[in-house]
Amino acid sequence: MPTVFGERLYTRHFWTASASHFLLGMGFWMFVVFPLHLADLGASTMRIGVLLALEPTAAVLVRPGLGGLLARRGRRWILRAGGGLNIVAVALYLVADDIGAGLAAVRILHGIGIGALFTTFFTYAADISPVTRRTEGLAVFGISGILPTALAPPLGEELVLRFGFTAMFSAAVAFSVASLVFTWWLEEPDLGEMSAGPTHGFWRMATERRHAGVWATAFLFSLAMSSYLGFLEPHAHALGFERAGLFFTCYSLAAVTLRFFGRTLPDRIGPRRMLAPALASLAAGLYLVARLDSLGTLGAAGLLCGMGHGYLFPILSGMAIEGTDRTTRGAAMSFFTAVFDLAQMVGPLLFGFVAGAAGYPAMFLLAMAGVAAAAAGWVATNVAEAWA
Repeated sequence: MPTVFGERLYTRHFWTASASHFLLGMGFWMFVVFPLHLADLGASTMRIGVLLALEPTAAVLVRPGLGGLLARRGRRWILRAGGGLNIVAVALYLVADDIGAGLAAVRILHGIGIGALFTTFFTYAADISPVTRRTEGLAVFGISGILPTALAPPLGEELVLRFGFTAMFSAAVAFSVASLVFTWWLEEPDLGEMSAGPTHGFWRMATERRHAGVWATAFLFSLAMSSYLGFLEPHAHALGFERAGLFFTCYSLAAVTLRFFGRTLPDRIGPRRMLAPALASLAAGLYLVARLDSLGTLGAAGLLCGMGHGYLFPILSGMAIEGTDRTTRGAAMSFFTAVFDLAQMVGPLLFGFVAGAAGYPAMFLLAMAGVAAAAAGWVATNVAEAWA
C-alpha cells in the first residue's frame, strides 16, 4: 500500500516532521531536572510525585477525544494548536514560583499540549510510512525524540548550575517556539475522505484481546521509564553525584545506534520476537540503577536502558496500529499513548511513595520486577505460538 506521499519513506515531510519533533523533545527533556526545582521550592518526595503526575494525567484525559479530532481537523491543525498551547504552558513556569495551585495548573496545561503533540507526531509518521516499512519508519522517526534525551538533560543541568532554573525554562520556550515554526512547513497528508469514525473507537481499543499484551507491555515499560525520569536525578544527588546526565547520554547513544544500524531487524525477523530481549535489557539497566555506585555503573545502566527503549517503543507503537486504517489510526495511536501516559501518571505517585518508605534502590528494583514480568510473559507467548 502506498503512503500518502508515495512509496518513498524518507521524504521532505518525514525529515521536517522529525526536525519539529526533535526541537519539541529538546524543550521537553530538559524537565528531567525539574524535580530538583520542586525540591528547592520545598516539595517533599511525595509532593514531587504528585506534581510530576499531573502532566501525564492531563495527557491521558485529552486522549479519548483526540482520535476523532485527528480525523475531523487533521494532523497539521493539532500540531499547530498543541504547539501554541505548549509554548504558553512552558512560559508559565517562569512565573510559577511556589508549589501551590498555580504550578499544578501549569502542569495540567503542559500535559494537554504535550499529550496532543506526541500522539499527533507519531500518527503523522505512521501516515507517511509504507506499511511494509512502518516499524522502520517509526523507529527512525523516533530517533528525533531519542536524541534529546542525550542532549537536553546535560544542557538543562548546565543552565541550572550556571544561571538557574529561569534560564532552563527560557531555553525550553525557545525550543518549543522553533518546533512550532517547523510545523508550518508540513503538508496535511491526503488521506481521502475521512470522518471521525464511531465515537467509541478509542474505548473499543481497550477491549480488543489481540492488543491486550501490547497495552500491558506498554504500561509496564512506561511505568519503568517514569522511575528514572522522575527520580534518577534525586537518587544520584543523594549518592553524591553532581550530575546524572551521563545516564541519558549513554541511553540516547544506545537507542539511536540500535535504531540506525538495526532499524530493519524487527520487520525482518518479527517484532514479537524482539520484545523479550529488549525488555530484558531494560530490566538489567534498572538493576544497575538500583545498585548505583560509580559513574561507570551509571553509564552502563544508561546503555542497557537505552537499548531496551531503542526497540520497545517503535515495536509496540507499530503493533498498536496493526489492522487499522487511516480513519482509525489516530484513535489507536491515541489509546496507545494514553496507556503510556497513564503509567507516567501512576508511576511518580507509586514510586514517590516507595522511595519515601523504602528508599530509591527498592523503588528501582520494583520497576525492574515489572519489566522482567513482561519479558517472561512474551517468552511464554512466543514459546506457546511456536508449539501451536
